[in-house]
Amino acid sequence: MRKIQLLCKSCGEKLSDILNVVPESQLSWKHEGDILSEKEAVITKHLDQMYVLTNLDDEELLNHPDDERFSGCCGSSGSNGINKLCKNGHEVATETSDCCTSMYLHFSLEHIIIKEIF
Repeated sequence: MRKIQLLCKSCGEKLSDILNVVPESQLSWKHEGDILSEKEAVITKHLDQMYVLTNLDDEELLNHPDDERFSGCCGSSGSNGINKLCKNGHEVATETSDCCTSMYLHFSLEHIIIKEIF
């Protein structure tokens, strides 16, 4: 099984534990539920951009100081831009966790490095 770790592209700070890459078919899109199990990731492409999706159990990230990035009725809708930072304050991911959405972190390859673990 392919294993990866996510790092901040700006400073190299660790963003995740070691994650198991699983096929996109394992994504579970249900309201108020994690799209993946703990320590799993999906690498996907949408509109010519590559992304990494994980669940919300990522203790390495900080909340963005701009509260407007977390709009939603009981969580983050994920629609107001990047709302998670590395420990050094660089924007790295978007949390989606509102009650009308599935729950996940969305990392753009513009902001992260994928480190292969052998």
